[in-house]
Amino acid sequence: METMFLRAKPCCTGSSVASLAMAAAIVLALTAHSIIRLPPTVNDEPDEATHERMQQPAEFLNEEMIRLQQDLEQRSLEQSDFAWGALFLAALKQLHQQDRSDMEESSSSRAAEEDEEEDEEEDEENEEKESCSSIMKEEREEEDCHYEERLFRDDSRCSESGNTGGQSRPVVYSVS
Repeated sequence: METMFLRAKPCCTGSSVASLAMAAAIVLALTAHSIIRLPPTVNDEPDEATHERMQQPAEFLNEEMIRLQQDLEQRSLEQSDFAWGALFLAALKQLHQQDRSDMEESSSSRAAEEDEEEDEEEDEENEEKESCSSIMKEEREEEDCHYEERLFRDDSRCSESGNTGGQSRPVVYSVS
């Protein structure tokens, strides 16, 4: 290259040739230096140390994600258990209230039945008393009738026996 440059300009002086040679030498040295100092070609695969540095945070993030998923599943199970427990307690409360109202109805119906039974018993007692009193009344009437018949018979006996002197003998009757 230098030779061509020198041939192209034959009219150059010696100092200018020296300065041109010096400039070419500098350009040539800089080119050689940049070729030697070129960075190595970049691989798609990082070296082992870089790979480990990148792998550690990735593993940590994976473990953290698994832990958070398990925690979320546990919480959802606890909430599900809580929901089932709340549902169970609500059902128990409903049954308790229903039993309580049934017991109140039962006790009120039982009280009404007892009142009805007492009324029936009183009615039966009253009927018995009335029937007894009517029977007793009939018996008294019958006794009175028998008593009157006895009196009449005794009076008629007395009059037949001739005891008309104004003295009547006392008659004693036993009432059974």
